[in-house]
Amino acid sequence: MKNRKWFDRAVEETRALFSLHGYTVPEVQVTFGFTSKGLRSSAIGECWATRASDSKVNHIFISPTLTDSQDILATLIHECIHAIDDCEHGHGKEFKSVALKVGFKGPMRSTPVGPELKDKISEIINKIGVYDAPRITVSHKPRINKQPTRARCSECGYTVSVLSDFVHQGPPICPEHGVVLRKIGGWR
Repeated sequence: MKNRKWFDRAVEETRALFSLHGYTVPEVQVTFGFTSKGLRSSAIGECWATRASDSKVNHIFISPTLTDSQDILATLIHECIHAIDDCEHGHGKEFKSVALKVGFKGPMRSTPVGPELKDKISEIINKIGVYDAPRITVSHKPRINKQPTRARCSECGYTVSVLSDFVHQGPPICPEHGVVLRKIGGWR
């Protein structure tokens, strides 16, 4: 619950930052969780449009792989820009206009933090404290390059791939010659 409160306070402070530049951050729900791109993506934040939610509010996801409160807050600010225009313009000129005003630098997809915004983020963290939650360390199991499971007719060379669900039933029969196909590839 304390982390929910941290994000609530961070959103309020972010609203104040945008207000200084004439922008209003709408109601948002922030979750420390993976983006729709999944674990293999390098995406560290994502904002969903109001039309995607029954609650009709923007939902923002901040990756739990982030460990630094400054990075978490910078990502939140980036995603709030998307919430301001309800995810209508991606990282185009509308996004860029707002991002530059609040203190980001280009490129717009990664929005590095400029010196003034970095100072503002530090002020916010001094006010609300650091984000303190268990971190998730993502480890990817390497994909094993398995040979496909196939079978081939020794008479005509007819070759088929065999789904792993059916390997236990053995190789199929050649439709032309009626012989059991020879196993090739990754049979277990």
